[in-house]
Amino acid sequence: MNKELLLIKKRYNLKEEEFNFIISSVFDKKIYQIYLSEKLPKNKIKKIINICKKRKDEIPLPYLLKKSYFLDLELFIEKGVFIPRAETELMISLLEDFNKRKIKYIIDIGVGTGNLTIALGKMFKEALIIGTDISKRALRVAKKNVEKYSLTNQIKLYYADLFYFPNYQEYFNKFDLIVSNPPYINKKDYEKLPKAVKDYEDKRALYGGEDGLLIIKRILKEGKKFLSKNGKIILEIDSHHPIKIYEYAKELYTSFIFINSLTKKIRFAIIS
Repeated sequence: MNKELLLIKKRYNLKEEEFNFIISSVFDKKIYQIYLSEKLPKNKIKKIINICKKRKDEIPLPYLLKKSYFLDLELFIEKGVFIPRAETELMISLLEDFNKRKIKYIIDIGVGTGNLTIALGKMFKEALIIGTDISKRALRVAKKNVEKYSLTNQIKLYYADLFYFPNYQEYFNKFDLIVSNPPYINKKDYEKLPKAVKDYEDKRALYGGEDGLLIIKRILKEGKKFLSKNGKIILEIDSHHPIKIYEYAKELYTSFIFINSLTKKIRFAIIS
């Protein structure tokens, strides 16, 4: 086993899983191949040390490696762009039984790295997908990822506030799916977030106002005119939101389904 790597791991006191993730990303090789190497390039070792130093300052690993993962996607990411969470992958699984041929128009609000947008593009190959975000940095990152997966003909990205991209009026009553992992953390919970989240990720992607429902209410109210006859709104939400969402939108919609995450807490809403 390579002694140089073992010394670095010990010096920075990193967990084995995290350290292995760092070195496999830097070398782009299997762990056993790296550890069995007697000599490793000095520039790679220097990069690993630099990452380990910064990690001690609680900078999220995806920002240091410029890589993030979602389902089977490897995504480019930059500091300040929302890091995809594994829990959000369940949203895609909720769509697996949908009739793929009947889904023609989709909008993903708050694209971030493009993780949901790209996953939707791979699932609904015949659909036109629009992704919007108010972060120009996020859109720049998402564009790179969409290009990486050769989906530029299917996915259109816009700098826009929710639905209001150029010529949005053409999409009234058209979207079969309105999908979003919106900012939904309330003021009280936002203040309690760990340094790694609050100091480095974009507040606009996390903070949902006093009660966490500021953007969700806008999506529900303003999205009504964009939804097709049989269209559905699918949102990631806070576990405390279902009753408030129902009370707010019961005059607008007739169907509310709330679904648990793997932690047995409500995390998703399907509304139509």
